[in-house]
Amino acid sequence: MAMTAERPPKLGERAVRTGSEGARPSVFGLGPVELPHPDPPRKSLLRALIDRPRWLAVGGAMATLVVAVTITGFSLSGGPALSRSEATLAEVRQEAFSPLIAGTGAISNESGQTIAALEGGVVDQVLHRSGERINIGDAIVTLANPSLQREVADALMRLESEETTLRAQEGEGERQIAQARDRVGEIEYRHQNARNELDRNRQLEERGFASKAKMDRLREDLAFTRQQLDAARSEQQRLVRLEQERGDARAEARGRLAALKTLQSGRLDALTIRAPIAGVLGGMTLRQGAPVRPSDVIGQIAVDGAIKVEARVPDLAGSLLKVGGRARLQDNPAATLVVRSIDPEVNQGSLTVRLEFVGPAPTDLKPGQTLQLAFATGEPRRALVLRYGDLVGPETAWVVEKDASVARPRPVRLGERAGDDVEVLSGLKPGDRILIGSAKALDGHRRVRLAP
Repeated sequence: MAMTAERPPKLGERAVRTGSEGARPSVFGLGPVELPHPDPPRKSLLRALIDRPRWLAVGGAMATLVVAVTITGFSLSGGPALSRSEATLAEVRQEAFSPLIAGTGAISNESGQTIAALEGGVVDQVLHRSGERINIGDAIVTLANPSLQREVADALMRLESEETTLRAQEGEGERQIAQARDRVGEIEYRHQNARNELDRNRQLEERGFASKAKMDRLREDLAFTRQQLDAARSEQQRLVRLEQERGDARAEARGRLAALKTLQSGRLDALTIRAPIAGVLGGMTLRQGAPVRPSDVIGQIAVDGAIKVEARVPDLAGSLLKVGGRARLQDNPAATLVVRSIDPEVNQGSLTVRLEFVGPAPTDLKPGQTLQLAFATGEPRRALVLRYGDLVGPETAWVVEKDASVARPRPVRLGERAGDDVEVLSGLKPGDRILIGSAKALDGHRRVRLAP
């Protein structure tokens, strides 16, 4: 048997074994060779140098991943981490639920009357507050206005002086008429005496005892007194007519003076602001020392009975409302109203609904004030209810696990909205805690870690 010379494998060759393991060609295609020993060849220094950058690359990648996790707040376990201030949680509740429709309304002018200042001034006293029931004529606020008081006092003095002048004129007219009346009476007396003297001398003239000259003189006296009497009576009538005219003028002047007096006195009375009607006082915000200008509205009085509201709702929602249904103020859920009538006529795509407050109404409401309303669309029913948030719906909700450390999305089915709440039809149960808001975006994630 011929002996085959063996040589050690050169650098770059792959050695093969012979015998039972079989022989394999080298990488250079020189034919089969036998391994000089069973142990694999040691890695050369050059190969070690060539392989080192792989480990360096792997280490660099790991370092980069750690830095990314630290910066973004993500953990190797997946999902963002939320602190207590970044997460908004709510609990699923089982309670009475009624879907709501939004509408805009206004306090009807029939519901009350505003109280406006007629004169300006500074608040001296506040005698009643909002929420108190007052009667017509009750003093609500008193104002101080020294300049107005001086002005009115001067005006009243001038009016009193004019009244004194009118009384003097009236007295002078009455005196002149009295003098004319006395003169007429005196001349009537002399005229009657002249007539009597003429009649007596006529009898003497018939018996021849009275001369013709005497009779002529008596006739002249009678005619003269007659002329005097006619003149005196004419003067008396003239003075009476003149005094009547003057009296009418004085009466008119007195009427003007009385009106001016009433006006000036009314200006002083206006410094006391009184209730124009009976009811409940509201909207009173005045404090002692506060300035008030003429025409400033200081409050309003709600008439005895319910406060009325007129609202507008979309015509498509009209079929869901009914007379006797309930509504509430969106910014004050405790303030409840009842629907009294629904106008079937559609105006610019909306219906008019008339309501009244049930029970105590807010005391700061004023006629014409705009209100945001929420109308109940049906009888309240027991339902699962969840406070609505950005992360609620349309088909998922982030449910917090029992240990409160993780929240995961879960398929849910939601119903109608009612203000800040939404009805839960399936997928949740009472007591479930839900992540409804997050300061970080959760799109594409399947879990979120919650800080304790």
